[in-house]
Amino acid sequence: MAIQDFTTNRRRNQARENWSARTSPLDQEPARIKVVGVGNAGCKRVERMMRRAVPGMTFAMVNTKANGTEAGEAGVDVIRIGANNTRAWGAPGNHQAGIGGPDDSPDETSQELRQSLADADLVFVTAGMGGGTGTSAAPNVARLAKEQGAFVVGLVTAPFSFEGRRRMGLAVAGIERLRPQVDNLMLVHNDRLLGYIDHSSHMASAFQKVDEVVAQAMIDLSEVINAPQEVNLEFAGVRYIMGLRGGTLMAIGRGSGTAGPAEAARQALANPLLDLSFDDASGVLMMFNGGSAAMTLGGVNAARQVLKGTVRDHSHVFIGVRIDEGMGEEVSLTLIAAGLQQHAPDVREKAVITKERHP
Repeated sequence: MAIQDFTTNRRRNQARENWSARTSPLDQEPARIKVVGVGNAGCKRVERMMRRAVPGMTFAMVNTKANGTEAGEAGVDVIRIGANNTRAWGAPGNHQAGIGGPDDSPDETSQELRQSLADADLVFVTAGMGGGTGTSAAPNVARLAKEQGAFVVGLVTAPFSFEGRRRMGLAVAGIERLRPQVDNLMLVHNDRLLGYIDHSSHMASAFQKVDEVVAQAMIDLSEVINAPQEVNLEFAGVRYIMGLRGGTLMAIGRGSGTAGPAEAARQALANPLLDLSFDDASGVLMMFNGGSAAMTLGGVNAARQVLKGTVRDHSHVFIGVRIDEGMGEEVSLTLIAAGLQQHAPDVREKAVITKERHP
């Protein structure tokens, strides 16, 4: 066990050394970022992100299903797993469909993934937990990425309560398998997004909103690192925040006009996507997008003051601002707090409580 722990720590330290060797997107070549969508939900997020070019970002889709995206298209690697059994029909609830399972050739698939992940500095692994492919394969994808020396961020979702206790239980098992394989785990409870969705909308809109929020978080983080912005975050600063030990919380907010940044900050703090508090965060990333009319110095400073009233005085806060004139006077904020000493609530308990309240 001691040898295994030493090897794991050595790989983790090497990944951080590789990442910290870069300082700023302004004086270095773009960081090599790979987004790996695992399973149906993860692949849909990749498809959404492919529409928006981010410097240094490439994609991979890992799934049991055949899909319309061809390998090499728009810089995406398509890797099929479990093909011996599922025959391109997917793997709903089949948790043996993952890499290395009885329906897969682990050597062949692992080699494909290693080639896809080679030389990546930062790897996002995204999946919807509770189904078959994403739940079973995401931990193994993350493990292979770390073996390649990348810094690995898992960004996954827990099911809506209406999807049932069994699916929630499977999600919990998958999340616990994924946790030790990543350097940072960002878990979004789908139920927390209901406040952002019109309840009269079609059910498909709810899942679409989940994919939109998760994809936007990865885009924001990647653009903070690589894309020229009005206010850039140093690569080392992002690495520092994402590498903090403890829980990680993500929240989103929107506003408009010169008061938009502060409005977005208040909304984000009031509607976090996880059941955790910002109070004991060791580090925070504030990533703003908006038109120049709304993104004033005073507006951003007001947003910082809103945050100051919530987090500890000695917390490290990094701010990035990207001007997008297409947004007019609208402002969006993605807020990531890391180094939380609290533990995320048991999603199984959350599912039971919700079910009892809404029989």
